[in-house]
Amino acid sequence: MNHIRGFRKAIAIGGLSVVAFTRTAVALQQVAQPRLTPEGTFTGEPTVVTVTAQVAVDSALIPTSINLIARPSPNNSVVLGRMYDDGTHGDSLAGDGIFSLQILVSEPNRGILNLAATAAYRGRRSRVSSPSAEFQIGIRPSDTQLDVASQVPSDGQNFFELRRAQVGDEQAKRELLEALATEPGVHSFGTSLDGFYIWILFDGGLRGGIVVAPSGTKGAISYVGDSKNVALAPYFSTFQPFDETDNIVNDLGSSCVGAPFVYKNADGTVDAFRQMSGSGIVAISAHGAISGDGQVVVLTSEPVTLASRVEHFLDWTLYNRLENWGGVWAIRPSFVSAYCHFDHSIIYVSACNSAANSSLRDAFLRNGASTFYGYTKVVNSDYSYSTGTTLFDILSDQSQMPEDRTTQKAFDSVATKTDPNPPNAVFTMSGDPNVAIKGDLVNNGGFETGDLNGWSALGHGYTLAVAENPLSGTESARIGRWDQPYSFYGGFRGPSFPGLEPSGRDEIYQDVQLPNATTLTMSFDYDVVTYDGASYDWLDVTVENANTGEVLLRPVQQIGGIIQGSPSNWGLFYTTDWNHVSVDLSAYRGMNVRLRFSVQQDGYGDQCAAYVDDVSIKCH
Repeated sequence: MNHIRGFRKAIAIGGLSVVAFTRTAVALQQVAQPRLTPEGTFTGEPTVVTVTAQVAVDSALIPTSINLIARPSPNNSVVLGRMYDDGTHGDSLAGDGIFSLQILVSEPNRGILNLAATAAYRGRRSRVSSPSAEFQIGIRPSDTQLDVASQVPSDGQNFFELRRAQVGDEQAKRELLEALATEPGVHSFGTSLDGFYIWILFDGGLRGGIVVAPSGTKGAISYVGDSKNVALAPYFSTFQPFDETDNIVNDLGSSCVGAPFVYKNADGTVDAFRQMSGSGIVAISAHGAISGDGQVVVLTSEPVTLASRVEHFLDWTLYNRLENWGGVWAIRPSFVSAYCHFDHSIIYVSACNSAANSSLRDAFLRNGASTFYGYTKVVNSDYSYSTGTTLFDILSDQSQMPEDRTTQKAFDSVATKTDPNPPNAVFTMSGDPNVAIKGDLVNNGGFETGDLNGWSALGHGYTLAVAENPLSGTESARIGRWDQPYSFYGGFRGPSFPGLEPSGRDEIYQDVQLPNATTLTMSFDYDVVTYDGASYDWLDVTVENANTGEVLLRPVQQIGGIIQGSPSNWGLFYTTDWNHVSVDLSAYRGMNVRLRFSVQQDGYGDQCAAYVDDVSIKCH
């Protein structure tokens, strides 16, 4: 016998043909991610947490089997108790499929408590588990720490403004950095790559900053581009020849961020829209609409089918994150809120009504995006094609200084902000006007994070970020052991002191994916300090193929000491002082390269180290 799900039959009523639908239930054994109220607490403060989880209706579900578990590690779990759907234990409504439990959290240490709900079903050997929800446990800042974090940024800003009028920007900035170094309650601080702001981390984990941008500007420029980028064009073929996606992809491909991941036509699914999360730049070209409750929706190209209904069941029926528009799934602002998180990101939504109200814009901005572009009404594709192309031509033009290609400057470059054809949609920008696409491919090239974040270290462990000899900012990297002078009590060419110097190399390296930019310039500065000659201890800098290890360039080769005129002498202090190096990497466009800074040491005792600062790869 054939079994048909979702069949339809015509019934004649009063001369009309009415299509009636019948459907059979589809088993869905699924437990939603728990919701936590509250979502966190401080150490040493006992807190009652109400945990709720939606369990899908299924005839095989054992209602008394729903457990709340804690996951101290991925392969370990602890049952905290049974969850209830009977109006007790924090449950608000009996029989609604939402199970609840109240637990008392009292943790002495900061961290994250991972909580999940599990359910058992008849006929199934393993339990079904929900995704984990994170309960944050932090350390409550003291009143003093709160006061410091509140006052230092404002006092520092006032100090800088006063001193810049007296001694100029650079001197005022240096004095401010010196003052911060002695300020009680300041854990660490650093200067941005462009030098336009100073970030501060306070004792207790609080953060702040001080703007030291030139007078007349509206504030510091923030940068985007460390992460992936996404272009979504679910109706690319429909909009041709007026879909701007290819132009945007080409522009970004020639910039430091590189070409984005592209999802065209049938690839523009619900899951593809989830890939927006973590993206530095998101470019969407799609149909848009306004839902019945006033929410902006953006259409994907994924059809609403029986299989996709099961896949998106909770997002559609429970969480209200998806809608069915014309037989395809459309994402709501709540979809963005639930699945997408950003970091100073630029969002361009070329869709009708994308900026008709604040609903979609706010979902992006609340989750970390900095700038949002959209259209207030139904927009004609030829107009959006011209607008989007002009916008990204400026955003991606890294021959310009960052302040000349900010999100505001790119928006200003669009001469006509109103679609000349009815209904005359207006192109709008919201959020931060001072965001620019990253123009430097090297992560933490100035080591101003106070550590080797972004770099890998090899060797004997004598590589670290230090404040003792920076060329700029407050930090540089030191490679090689440098903690005990070798002078044989003032002598020259003295005996060996094994153990005071490692034998072999200490080094740092970073892999960088080069885009197809027109010009790629690598630059850095180094200062070698040594008690040995360059024949024995030295600095090497290489650019390698990160995939094969092949050495492509040697910008610095065997640079070390020259003592009494000879690279073979040892025992006296020598320094190269700071040297600037610049090399062209344009021949290696599109290649994944490794930047390696390596110090060779001979184990004799006459130590050698190299300071490295301001490592950069600029795109033009």
